[in-house]
Amino acid sequence: MMNNLKKILAGLVVLAMIIVIPLWGFFFADNAYVELDQKIEATYFDQYDDKDLLVFFGYVGCIHICTPRLLELAEIYKVLQQKQLDVGVLFINLSPINNTNAPELFAKSFHPQFKGVYFTQKQLVPITEEFKVYSAPALTADNQLEHSAFLYRLQKIENNYYLTRIYTQVPFSENVIVNDIKPLAKVKSQEIK
Repeated sequence: MMNNLKKILAGLVVLAMIIVIPLWGFFFADNAYVELDQKIEATYFDQYDDKDLLVFFGYVGCIHICTPRLLELAEIYKVLQQKQLDVGVLFINLSPINNTNAPELFAKSFHPQFKGVYFTQKQLVPITEEFKVYSAPALTADNQLEHSAFLYRLQKIENNYYLTRIYTQVPFSENVIVNDIKPLAKVKSQEIK
């Protein structure tokens, strides 16, 4: 009985976040992101060769949150490619019950350049805590999660990744994200000269 109550409360909190925060971004479109300057301690991201990254947390098979957001992100990524802005996209799976190859296949179903990442529950906990990602079992179906639908931008500065933006507006704003990444590309090209 107590476990069910905890699940219901956790689900209601996540559901409120999923509804309230995107609506906040919709009504206050000028605030499509939260600006940060947080050094990321997780060393996992070091393997991406000085690329800035856009990171989305979800789970394989999620049709209500992940599918629409990843479809939006695929369209934004095409624009970034057309403008020759070099940024990587990572989909990090929140549900470690899936096959370890499933996140990569799921991510690539939206765009062939997207990377899908599998973590065990033990590996996932510190990463989701660092990014403040919220998830809880869905109240309506087994093997489903309610989770935040934010997009995180990691900027590589020297040898460290910094979380510099959390895009909160749903649907994601193509103009905001593309215009946000343009200055990064200019700064990086000037650093090379």
